[in-house]
Amino acid sequence: MLGQVRVRDFRYQIRYGSVMQHYRNLKIRSVLTILTVFTVLCILFSLNNHLQDSRLQDIQDRIHELDCGSHVNLTFDEFNPDVIDDGSYIPSPKQLVPNIVHYILFTIHEIEFSHFVSILSVLKNQKPDIIYIHCDCHQLTGDYWPRVLRLAQLTETRLIVRSIFRPFGIFGRKFNKLWLNWHASDITRIRVLREFGGIYLDRDVYVVRSLNRFRTHEMTIDFEGNGTVLASQTLIAHKNARFLKLWLLSYCEYDSKFWYYNTGVLPTKEIIEKRPELIHRLNGEFGADSVAFCPLIYHSYYKNWRQKFYAFHLLIRGDYLSPNGWCLGGNRPKISQFNEQNIRQLNTTFGEMTREVFAFETQLVNKHSIR
Repeated sequence: MLGQVRVRDFRYQIRYGSVMQHYRNLKIRSVLTILTVFTVLCILFSLNNHLQDSRLQDIQDRIHELDCGSHVNLTFDEFNPDVIDDGSYIPSPKQLVPNIVHYILFTIHEIEFSHFVSILSVLKNQKPDIIYIHCDCHQLTGDYWPRVLRLAQLTETRLIVRSIFRPFGIFGRKFNKLWLNWHASDITRIRVLREFGGIYLDRDVYVVRSLNRFRTHEMTIDFEGNGTVLASQTLIAHKNARFLKLWLLSYCEYDSKFWYYNTGVLPTKEIIEKRPELIHRLNGEFGADSVAFCPLIYHSYYKNWRQKFYAFHLLIRGDYLSPNGWCLGGNRPKISQFNEQNIRQLNTTFGEMTREVFAFETQLVNKHSIR
């Protein structure tokens, strides 16, 4: 009897073991199937994104009616300028460029300290009809954003957040991933100006005084590096400016190995030096040459900053003075991360600049609160 029980138990264990082994095999096969399906879906999704990016890039290139083999019609119908001896031209008696300010934000979807300072300076000193913030987003965030909305309302300035696609290449050439946001912004600012015309500003550009005198020119550009490289941080252009078309087409020779080659070096050498009449050229008035102006605003107080300059490229990322050596190299000021509190203690040009625009905000709000 005991032997029969043991035999039954043994047979049960064999059957139970077989069932469990079969169940484990099913689990393994199910997991492998799920992983395989997931991997295939990821590959398909990646391919779809790649194809979608390529299609969007092709669409953007076609919208701007340019390709690397297209004929370039270099006529500007708004007026026929008289070229003078220095290669520039006599400006139009009318304002050609609309009073529209453009910013571009890629991957950063909030208004940070330096951008808020820039917007304050624009509202105070330029008084634009419209401010466009072109963004790969649908809405903006951050503590400063509600203040921007209120100031736009108080100054009766149209403020438009325009959702756009961030390009990943140009004319079939992929951007270097190391500089993707920068190169995407470089291309987009040209396209935006070709679509609307106006004043393009990097989000850390401080407008010192009205730029209206440059709106009578087809296009105005400042230079850096002792005048050898165009500065793209502040651009003023009519939408049909001839240089914009040539600048965009110069990206047919996009070189992904260099950060500023296609934006600054190539167009200066191959276009402006050969056709200087296409632009109104400045020599530092937009504060683009950091070697010259950074010590004036961050290390000391320069009393003529309002008279000497029309704008400054502050080289502030968010609220922190750029650590890349572009501004002051290793000789950084004691305070290089800024906020509304510590700027009150700065006895430098930058301290006065920021206090001035924050005072503008306070006065504006108080004026309308009294009403």
